[in-house]
Amino acid sequence: MPSNTSRTADIGHRLAGSGILLILAGPLLCLLLAAGFWYWTFTDIDTKKQALEKQALADAAALCNDYEQYLNQAIDQANLITLQVHGSLEHYSHEHHGHAGHSDLKELSKGGLFRNPRLQNVLIIDRHGRPVASFPNDTGIISFADRDYFLYHQQDDSDDLLIGKPLLSRLTDRPAITFTRRLHTTQGAFDGIVLVTFDPHHLTAFYAGSFPGKTGLLMTLGLDGTLRSASFGQNAANPLSPPLRAVPLFNAPEGAVLLEGERWFSDRQSRYVAWKTMEQYPLIAVAGISAEDFLIPQQKIWANERRVAFVVSVFLSLFAFTSAVTARRLTKRRQQEEELRAAYRLATEGGSEGYFMYEPLLEAGGAIRDFVLVDCSERGAGFYGMTQQQILRMKLSEIYPATHYIDTMEIFCGAMVTGFFEDEILSDHDGSLQIEWAKRRIMRSGMGLAVTVQDVSERRQAEDALRASEAKLSALFTSMTEMVVLYELVFDEAGVPVNYRITDCNAAYTRAAGIRRKDAIGKLADEMSGTPEPPYLDEFTRVGITGEPCHYETYLAPMDRYFTISMVSPGRNCIATIATDVSETKRVQAVISAKNKELEQIVYVASHDLRSPLVNVDGFSRELDYSLKELTVILDSGTAKDELEHILRTEFTDMEKSISRIRASTRQMDNLLNGLLKLSRSGRAAIQITDIDMNECIGQLSSSFAFKLKEAAAELIADNLPDCRGDVVQVTQVFSNLIDNAIKYRNPERPLSIQIQGTTEIDRTVYRVEDNGIGIAENHFDHVFELFHRLEPGKSEGEGLGLTIARQSLGRMYGEIRLESKQGVGSVFIVSLPPAKKNSVQGEKYEQ
Repeated sequence: MPSNTSRTADIGHRLAGSGILLILAGPLLCLLLAAGFWYWTFTDIDTKKQALEKQALADAAALCNDYEQYLNQAIDQANLITLQVHGSLEHYSHEHHGHAGHSDLKELSKGGLFRNPRLQNVLIIDRHGRPVASFPNDTGIISFADRDYFLYHQQDDSDDLLIGKPLLSRLTDRPAITFTRRLHTTQGAFDGIVLVTFDPHHLTAFYAGSFPGKTGLLMTLGLDGTLRSASFGQNAANPLSPPLRAVPLFNAPEGAVLLEGERWFSDRQSRYVAWKTMEQYPLIAVAGISAEDFLIPQQKIWANERRVAFVVSVFLSLFAFTSAVTARRLTKRRQQEEELRAAYRLATEGGSEGYFMYEPLLEAGGAIRDFVLVDCSERGAGFYGMTQQQILRMKLSEIYPATHYIDTMEIFCGAMVTGFFEDEILSDHDGSLQIEWAKRRIMRSGMGLAVTVQDVSERRQAEDALRASEAKLSALFTSMTEMVVLYELVFDEAGVPVNYRITDCNAAYTRAAGIRRKDAIGKLADEMSGTPEPPYLDEFTRVGITGEPCHYETYLAPMDRYFTISMVSPGRNCIATIATDVSETKRVQAVISAKNKELEQIVYVASHDLRSPLVNVDGFSRELDYSLKELTVILDSGTAKDELEHILRTEFTDMEKSISRIRASTRQMDNLLNGLLKLSRSGRAAIQITDIDMNECIGQLSSSFAFKLKEAAAELIADNLPDCRGDVVQVTQVFSNLIDNAIKYRNPERPLSIQIQGTTEIDRTVYRVEDNGIGIAENHFDHVFELFHRLEPGKSEGEGLGLTIARQSLGRMYGEIRLESKQGVGSVFIVSLPPAKKNSVQGEKYEQ
């Protein structure tokens, strides 16, 4: 009974013979062309659409950047009003020892500060929530004590600007956005607030050319997810009931994305929206472009392209029908020709081998003196570069050169005796052959020899290439610096994978694992890892069974190293892992992260802490200018001498105070800049890495701090400390800063005790500096290492750089510092450094 394979082959031959494939070739080709053209059309449209969407996102991002700058200016204006009112109140308080509410807002408005048409009110509210001064109109008897912003400032001692949520104004009965700043007495107690209210459209009154048009979107979002202001086109939306289905929450500081209209907007128009988180204020600027308006010009072009594709498809269909009819007519004629060709092929060449028949030529005594070729195939003649007519009747001595004739005669004569001979030869061993490698089989047939020659050049080349590839692979496997291990899955009786074992590994793995290759092969995963269960069994099973590769990163505690591991399957139930040591990369990433955080702090200081003194300088210089202008008017008015003297003395006193405040602000700026310079110099100082005797180092520090310790009635206790490796000057400075901080922040209710302990762990030396001082609250743990941060700025000296420099110095020496503390109990600073070389065989890697 014929097999399925033979049936399939028979069907294929019948189809080819009947010409059906030829008939179908034209229509199939046209169908493929039509499908290809449609594919190209849709691909082209999709590519152009993606390019347009990319451009739309880029345009939205550019508009968002411009809008973010406008938003900064708009909020800066509100911030400046609160600062000016706050400064005026401080001036009045210092002079009259009074409280908030004694500033003349109308007098401040003369400088043009309150001219913005979207400004609704400026109020000064006392500590009880009652307005004591307002602009432009009197507020009457209204209490603000229940407002969220009033309660916030009452409980928080920060005097930063607070940007409120949209609300309905009690004064204008219109939507408003509030900007408030805390007032305080000369002793620092809460003394009310400055309240400035704007129309919410103040935040979105932004125009850039034709933007926002009829459908453009502008929004100001708070980091708390609250919409502060929004406008669609040139129409401001009511922030108390915005035309949004939902407020988008962004998971990155800035970006651009398409928001679907059905989900997000009440007008159901999709928009390309870009957002940017503001650096100085807790707000997000959002700008959006209508997707429909942006893509309308291209819709007609794309529709024309689809019509062209339809016309081409119709034309190809007509061509396919015509070609099918023509092919059917040619098929009958070709079938007849094919039958003739088949009969001819059966009568001629029948295989890939060359066939030869030789007869021996005998001497008088019966010895063989030569062989003559009596028959051969055309393919065989081609192996010698001749035709069948040329090579027939040639002698062996005529076919082969003299250098190869003797060897060939010996082989042929031997075959006449033994009856069979087979070998594979290079063309160099048979100078007449025109192929590189030949497989030769010689058999005795009657009184002659039947010889077949097969061209095996490709197979021998493939075998040589395979052997070379295997040699390269073996050399690569052996010499790779990455750890390469081959595994196979182990199954239980139910056929469930329960473990995996090592089948081979390279030298890098045996060195890292500390095991010989012959001992590693055959080991189960749980035996090698020392764990109850084989690690990553699910991943190994998935890769071994499905063949899908896997990549993961892991930390190996026994080696204290990080590795990235790529997992592939070379065969069913087999897994190969390639592990790369990325510990150094992890360390560099940690250093870069620390440097980035340090840079962020420096930028924050430059943009925030330096700005406050500049605002004071600007404000008080304006007061000086205002006073000088008033004096000029009074001098020109001809005022009486006594009255003029009284006015001059009063004004000079105010001017002296303004100058004093300006100088105080410049000193503050100078201190900040000096601190930044000190930090920069510390990060660039040359370091010399050596082994450090920590007992000697702490002994010197104990002597240096002897007076301070005695004065503070404190004791410094140090255990027998292990040595470490680093720069002795900077390590001494780190521990000096920690001891000095412990003395500064001691608890006055109990004697201060500072204890230093040290232990040696895997490739690390760890020191603990513990005190029983005032302790640090958990929410300050990260801040204590920031620039210019001091727990009690008014009670302690210093610039707030000690711990910042300590962390920077330790990072340069491959060390780190962290904090454990409990407020009211004490603090523990944990310092880790590389061990001394004499204590660690891996000490060399810490050299810098």
